[in-house]
Amino acid sequence: PHTVLFKGDGSEGEQIREITGGDKYVVVTDATGHNGSMSNALNYVAHSGTLVYVGITTGEVSFPHPLLHRPEMTLKGSRNAMPGDFARIIRLIEDGTINTDPWITHRTTFDRVIAEFEQFTRPETGVIKAVIQVT
Repeated sequence: PHTVLFKGDGSEGEQIREITGGDKYVVVTDATGHNGSMSNALNYVAHSGTLVYVGITTGEVSFPHPLLHRPEMTLKGSRNAMPGDFARIIRLIEDGTINTDPWITHRTTFDRVIAEFEQFTRPETGVIKAVIQVT
């Protein structure tokens, strides 16, 4: 498995080309729910590949049409989780089958949220998921 860190500086494109031999990915899944990420995800899909949006945003997702059309890409929206799925995933996280440690890049305490929140909104900080610990 490969991990690509999206810092917001464009360096991820070079990492992706190196990993895929320049071919990009056959399937890209964007589960961020961030309209900027969802718009940029088209840049990482291989010719005749598929982009799947799992995350939902209320913002506008936009991109130049050739990014979708030229590589003959398929764009899919997916929102297929049922209540039982969440219980199963929680159980798999609790028993260690799913390791969420790589996803949680930033942590703070409730009393530090106001001071630290702004950094959680900047991709250049390397944020993937920020967790507020409430005790």
